[in-house]
Amino acid sequence: MHFIEPLYLSSNIRSEEKIKEKLSRRAGVAGLYLVCLSDREDELFLLIPDEEFMHAPYHDIDVAVVGFARGYITAKVLVKAIIDEILETEGSVDKTSVQHFFAARTGEGSL
Repeated sequence: MHFIEPLYLSSNIRSEEKIKEKLSRRAGVAGLYLVCLSDREDELFLLIPDEEFMHAPYHDIDVAVVGFARGYITAKVLVKAIIDEILETEGSVDKTSVQHFFAARTGEGSL
């Protein structure tokens, strides 16, 4: 797992650092959803509940986390806000524009 900073946070997230620390120890964070970039061509984002993240297959894969939200509906609202920002910045929302958006946001050349 790696974080693409700065992370998007729903309004009900209090401490980003505490969440990161708990996730690094594979400790649960009740009600947390990780908003992640998908590596599949037919989807842009994944919403992974923390209890699912604590188990296989996520132990052995590198997941790009772009945000945290508490609750499924809140996570969906956060993804919509991210998509709106990408659309405003990039002019479209496809796999290439999403990758470009996050690469530019972090100052890296590519993801």
